[in-house]
Amino acid sequence: MFSGFLSSIEHNCVLCSPFIGREPVSELILAAEHKQIERRLNLLVVTDISLKTLLLGATDIDALSELQTAIANTRIVYLPGVHAKVYVADTSMAMIGSANFTAGGISRNLEYVACVRSAQQVHQIRSDIEAYANLGSIVSPGHLATIRNAVGRLRQEVEEEQRIIGEKIRQASEKLRRETEDDLIRVRVGGTSINAIFSRTIEYLLNQGPLSTDQLHQRIRDIHPDLCDDTVDRVIDGVRYGKLWKHQVRTAQQHLKRANRIALDEEFGTWRSLIDTSP
Repeated sequence: MFSGFLSSIEHNCVLCSPFIGREPVSELILAAEHKQIERRLNLLVVTDISLKTLLLGATDIDALSELQTAIANTRIVYLPGVHAKVYVADTSMAMIGSANFTAGGISRNLEYVACVRSAQQVHQIRSDIEAYANLGSIVSPGHLATIRNAVGRLRQEVEEEQRIIGEKIRQASEKLRRETEDDLIRVRVGGTSINAIFSRTIEYLLNQGPLSTDQLHQRIRDIHPDLCDDTVDRVIDGVRYGKLWKHQVRTAQQHLKRANRIALDEEFGTWRSLIDTSP
């Protein structure tokens, strides 16, 4: 139906749509150039170029600028309250429905549009939209260029604000995540200590057979992933000394070794239990 509308345009065209997109504008320009009517065509565009609409990209201000450049007799009317979607080609055809003059409205969305071909009714529809246009303000090419530049700068400012806000949200969520994890660890530790938990785990694992330190680390991390945070280093005087939890495991190993509960087999590089747990 849209292609039929474009082919019906000869001398006058009315576009009334809250939102204007690049794709249908480009098709209109190509159709006018193909028929060589771009110099004689009188085009009335009634739309919403409020700041929110432009910043969100609902209306493409660059497309409107291109339309003014390509079709000399283009009148763009800014009417914030417009909600009608009406398209008129001379007195031969009018389309009325739910479709905005955008790629979604014209080709992708599920829209409903009625086509009117009675010259008398088309004339009446044109008159109604022109009456709407009288309630708005004509946007000159100079004004449109000024608005276009301002919108471009505002978009940059908004993007920067969103980046800053996003970073603040990320930092806040990270802080909240850490606090929650700390609370969960407090629950896990209860009335004991990290050293006691790691000590019990080491003894439990070595009672099943000798293990190297690397093997102990892997098994302990599998059992206590919440206590083995690889993102946290042990820092002394500004110097990093590896993962904090691995130092805590080492502390537990040395504690058990001094208590003669485990021993390191230097020949094989494995730890073994010195406590007989057999029944």
